[in-house]
Amino acid sequence: MRDTSNQKRTEAALWEQAERLKSIIDGTNIGTWEWNVQTGETTFNERWAEIIGYRLEELAPVDINTWLNHAHPDDLRESGARLERHFRGETPFYDYQCRMRHKSGRWVWVHDRGRVVSWTDEGKPLMMYGTHADITEMREQQDEAHRTSAQLQAILDSATGVSVIATNPDGLITLFNRGAQRLLGYQAEEVVGLQTLALIHLGDEVTQRGRELSQLVGREISGFEVFVHLARQGEPETRQWTYVHKDGTRRRVNLTVSAIFDRQGTLSGFLGIARETLKKTSRIW
Repeated sequence: MRDTSNQKRTEAALWEQAERLKSIIDGTNIGTWEWNVQTGETTFNERWAEIIGYRLEELAPVDINTWLNHAHPDDLRESGARLERHFRGETPFYDYQCRMRHKSGRWVWVHDRGRVVSWTDEGKPLMMYGTHADITEMREQQDEAHRTSAQLQAILDSATGVSVIATNPDGLITLFNRGAQRLLGYQAEEVVGLQTLALIHLGDEVTQRGRELSQLVGREISGFEVFVHLARQGEPETRQWTYVHKDGTRRRVNLTVSAIFDRQGTLSGFLGIARETLKKTSRIW
């Protein structure tokens, strides 16, 4: 009777644990799969089938070919390569974002992750368990962001007569278009992520403007804040400045500085758009 009681308690604990894990999986809304690598036998949960538009019973009988037949053919080679690296112990998990054909005929994106949990006596992978997460919306948003970014970059690069320079909130240059390269003589890779606006401005001008602003607001304004003080308050400012070319010549420009805010209204940086006012140049030495 004692042995029977212990067995029942063990079974009850295992059942409780299984139910808890099932609840967690259901709560995360992800598909699960179990794969016998040696035989091809595969088990999917209902959510796995739902991601590609089916009920699980519609896919029966299932095995590894159920996944292969719905995977995008262009993704199979990389998927196989990542599996082999995992089987060789080079990676702790199999991890891949791939496309699968939906029942409607469209392609959906899934994040597929898994791990071998047991091996044959010969050291070959045996049982592998993993998950499928639907990331279609995320990938579509990323693709749209990339398209928008590419379009904006094309517009900026075509504006060769206008210098467009963006910075992060601290003044580090994050964008330097072809117009800026043409006006100032620097290549984007020389300044983006490496330099601040101090590189292209006259120190005396910055100091003088800082004094004016300091008197105006009753506190010290200096350095990068001289350029962005009004923009930070939501008021774009346009005024003349002197840009210093890489070769030392000076370029007088009309510069408009405005703040950049993200969708949450948080300041993400500043944008400076400048056009040369005079073609006459002079060396500073």
